[in-house]
Amino acid sequence: MKGDIHLYEIRKAECKDVKGIAKVHVDSWWSTYKGIISESYLESLSYQEKENFWKEVPDLNKVYVALHNGDVIGFISYGPSQIDKIDGEIYAFYLLENFQRLGIGKKLFEEAISSLYELGYQSVVVWVFDENPCKAFYEQFQPKKIGEETIEIEKKKHKEIAYGWHDLKHLLQMLRA
Repeated sequence: MKGDIHLYEIRKAECKDVKGIAKVHVDSWWSTYKGIISESYLESLSYQEKENFWKEVPDLNKVYVALHNGDVIGFISYGPSQIDKIDGEIYAFYLLENFQRLGIGKKLFEEAISSLYELGYQSVVVWVFDENPCKAFYEQFQPKKIGEETIEIEKKKHKEIAYGWHDLKHLLQMLRA
C-alpha cells in the first residue's frame, strides 16, 4: 500500500467522503490507541456511529481528505478555537497507519494551517493524548505546550496536551521547508 506521495490526492471533503472519513476515524483509533484506551471502548466504536457524526458536521468545507485510488486514507478538520488567546483549532486529524511517514500527514496539516491562515487566523491549537505515539509528529514543528486536561474513558484517566502555535506564518514556513 505504501508508495510515492505523488500518487495521493488531497482535497476538500465532500458529502460522498463521509463513509470513508468514518472508517479512517474508527480504524485510526483502533491502531493508535490499542493498549492505551480500554479494549472494550475501542470495540464499541462503530463505523455507522461515526458516519452519522460526520453527516451532521455543518461545514465539510473545513475538512480536507487524503485519497489513494479514490479511497479516503486520512482527514483533518479545523475551525475556531475554544481556548482563550488562540483563534484556530485542529479538531480531528487521522491517517491510516499504512500511509503514515510518507509525507501525507504533513501535507494534510499544511493544507489546514494554510486555510486557517488565509481565513485570517493567527494561531492554532491541537489536543493530543499524552500517550499517543504520534504526538512526535506535532513536536517536530516546535509547538508550545499551552495547556492540559485529564479525561476519563471507562474509568481510566488520560492526559490530553494542548499544543499551540502563536504564529501561523512561521508554522507554514516550517511545514513548507
